[in-house]
Amino acid sequence: MPLTIFEAMMAAISLSTFIVSVLAWSFTFITLQIVFEAIRLIYLYTSSIKIIT
Repeated sequence: MPLTIFEAMMAAISLSTFIVSVLAWSFTFITLQIVFEAIRLIYLYTSSIKIIT
């Protein structure tokens, strides 16, 4: 059963949309991890300063 041009375009659009959404989710996850790590490091840094002084 051959695909029509319209069906092939729809399949390509849905596939690219899926890839873009996966990339966006992974980018969001990595960004949240970086922010969390930065907050944790700042917290450790400030708590160590409080201990020293």
